[in-house]
Order: sequence, then structure tokens, then C-alpha cells
Amino acid sequence: MSDVITLLISLFKLALMISIGVFIGTIFERINLQNRLAFILKPLSKFTGLSSLGCTAFVTAFASPRAANTILASSCDEGLISKREMILSALANSTAAVFVHLRVSSFVLLPLLGKVGLAYIGVQIIGAFITTILALLILNKNSSVCDINKDIKLTPTNKKHKTLWQVFFKRNKTILLRVLIITVPLYSIIYFLNINGYLALTTSILPDNLKSILRPESMVIIGVHFSGIMPAVSAASLALRDGVLSQTQVFITLLVGYIFTTPVRAIRHTLPSALGIFPGKTGLYIVTISQIIKIIVAIIAILITLKVAV
Repeated sequence: MSDVITLLISLFKLALMISIGVFIGTIFERINLQNRLAFILKPLSKFTGLSSLGCTAFVTAFASPRAANTILASSCDEGLISKREMILSALANSTAAVFVHLRVSSFVLLPLLGKVGLAYIGVQIIGAFITTILALLILNKNSSVCDINKDIKLTPTNKKHKTLWQVFFKRNKTILLRVLIITVPLYSIIYFLNINGYLALTTSILPDNLKSILRPESMVIIGVHFSGIMPAVSAASLALRDGVLSQTQVFITLLVGYIFTTPVRAIRHTLPSALGIFPGKTGLYIVTISQIIKIIVAIIAILITLKVAV
């Protein structure tokens, strides 16, 4: 019974956070935030190829990635931006999203792991930065630079006859309906798989040759990584402090854990939220592309580290 209550609380928090994101996006639109931030958005639009709404979401993502995503999804639903721009704009927000994620964990990683923690954070930032750059390059290559002043006027003109609450409830109903149909069943299945230990069994898929390279202590850290980065960092710091693993071994161990837990984290956290916010299969596309790039960058970092260490 307690598991069901915990699940319901988690789903309520998810719906609440999505609603807050929709509300923030609606407020930004009603106060015509694009005009107020024109001095930032105009050069940003010319440099990136994003529309004014895409630029607004980009800036917003540094405070709340979920609010930025709801701005993009709502704008696409109303025909203000294309589905293509919505996907690329969401991918362009990857750098902002990773900074929001790291603003808490970095204060644990750096004191406990020092240079190793800094390098681990660097790999995550590089992966997100590459995703952002690729998305912006595609936008710049295949679309002309938008007229930001023209784009800014679209929103207030079309929505002038509606109140803030009317716009909010209409958007919120559309997005929460997707959450109810897609996210709730998916999140519920994943939740019960997790509490029954089925997700942790994914450690068994590690290749035998990788197990032969990594020490037993490394395998423990990788296994702990599936329960969260904080326990993994704590275990890694103990191994580092006691001299059981070298800095290079700890770095590679954390990256291997990162590679194998990235899909699990995406399934448990990122994907249910993205499928609820973005229409159709676009949430799946956005999450899949960003996760693949993260994994590729981590693999390259491991190969470079092994090459340098030899």
C-alpha cells in the first residue's frame, strides 16, 4: 500500500511541476517577455537561427528546463513554431539542462573526488554542449534567420482576447491529457520494476571483456550507480581515499557507470516527462538523440583516457 501511495505522490509531483512549467510559459507570453528581453534575444536569434519563442525557451531553460519544454510544446501545438524547430530547440537546450542538473550534484562531486569529479562533470558538459551546437548548426543551415521583431508580435496579437487563466487552462489540459494517457502508465510500470529490483539486473549485461578490465571494486561502484550518482560518488571517494582504485580507474569506472545508467535514468525520469510534454513521438526522438550523444561522448572519453594512461 505504501508503494502505491509513494507512486501517487510521485505522479502528483510530476503533474504539478509540468503545470508550473506551463503557467510560467504562459506568464512569459502574456507579459511579452520576448520584447523585454529583445536586447538578448535579437543577437541570440541572429547567431543561433532560433525564432523568438525558441530563444525565450533557450533562456528559460537555464532556470527551468521543464518550463522551457512546455513553452516549445505549447508554441508547436498552436502553430507558432514547426515541429522541426521544436525538436531542434529542445535539443539546443541540452547545455542549460545539464547545468541545472549539475548545480546540486557538482557540490558533492568536487569536494569528494577533486580532479576526477571535475573531469566527470566536464564530460557531461561537453556531451550537452555538442548536442546544443549540432542542433543550432542544423537550424542555421536549413532555415533563414528569423525576424525576431515580427515573431514577437505574433503572440500578443493572437491571444489578446483571452485571459491568462483561459490560455493556461487550455494548454495545461492538452499537456496533462498526454501525461494521463502516456506518462502515468509508463511511469507506473517503471516504478514497480525499479522497486522490485528488475532495473538493477541490467548490470548483468556488462560484457565479459569489460568485467575483466575493471576491478571488483569498480563493479561495485557501477552497480551502486544504478541507484543514483550520489551513492556511486560516495563509494568511489572511499575507494580513492583508501588507495583501492587510482584516479584514472575511478574516472573510467564512473564513466562506465554513466554509460550503462544513462538509458535507465532516461526511462525512469526523462522519457515519461518528455512524452507527457511533447506531442506524438517527438518526446521519444528528443530523449533518444540526446542520450545517444551523451553515451558516444562518454565512450570517446574512456578511449582517450585509456590511450593516455597506457
